[in-house]
Amino acid sequence: MPSLIFSFVFLALLELIVFFPESYFWLAVLGVLALSSYVGNPRTRRAEQSSYDGWRATPAKKSAFLVLAVLPSLIAVLLLGVSRNTIFSQAVVLSASFIFYALASGYLARNISALSVVSFVELFAVVFLALVYQTASAASGWVTGPMVFIAASLLFFLSIYLAIDPRGSLMTRLLFFSFLAGLVTAEFYLALSRLPFNLPSIDFLVFIIYYGLWDVSSRYFSRRLTKKALLFNALLIVFSYAAVFLSAKWFPEV
Repeated sequence: MPSLIFSFVFLALLELIVFFPESYFWLAVLGVLALSSYVGNPRTRRAEQSSYDGWRATPAKKSAFLVLAVLPSLIAVLLLGVSRNTIFSQAVVLSASFIFYALASGYLARNISALSVVSFVELFAVVFLALVYQTASAASGWVTGPMVFIAASLLFFLSIYLAIDPRGSLMTRLLFFSFLAGLVTAEFYLALSRLPFNLPSIDFLVFIIYYGLWDVSSRYFSRRLTKKALLFNALLIVFSYAAVFLSAKWFPEV
């Protein structure tokens, strides 16, 4: 019951940002981030500590879980700050509230594999936010590119790090893979943002690249990488790009 009450309070705070941005914006932002920090810290949640011993044994993973938990709220606040569409704003509110409830109920702490889905949603939102900001303010890629790079690298590292127990050379490789994934994702973002695609299409194409890198890397670190998995990811990327490129309007109508 407390998790449900917290979730309704969280949703109400986000709704304040949507409908009363000038009066309650900063108050709602502080409340949202405070609630996210509380439920994302397993040390303050007795139920999570008893259900998943890994959080007690690895303090570093507790911090990683906390960062991954706070990011959806921060991204939701930023998206709501630039959104001018009520339907889109409500979609952001509901998505963030759903993730918050999963955190508050301890679901994500007990099901580590579900954290990868959260990281995918977060990256999708970050790329969309960067595209909206670049379009609305005419910002250059030198501003939005590093934002995508940092987000992709961080989410890549956190999502895989929480699912495995990297040590020594394995940790070094994970850091290198995370840096490389962030760099490749940012490069595709910069290239695709110059093409005549709508924002959701660009976001989708950037995400497909990130997902392909993440899936191959997660299988590599968990020793489940196969030729079939490599082929599947390659075909997924090719068909996704082909579908978007063939549907784009490359030339203006006469």
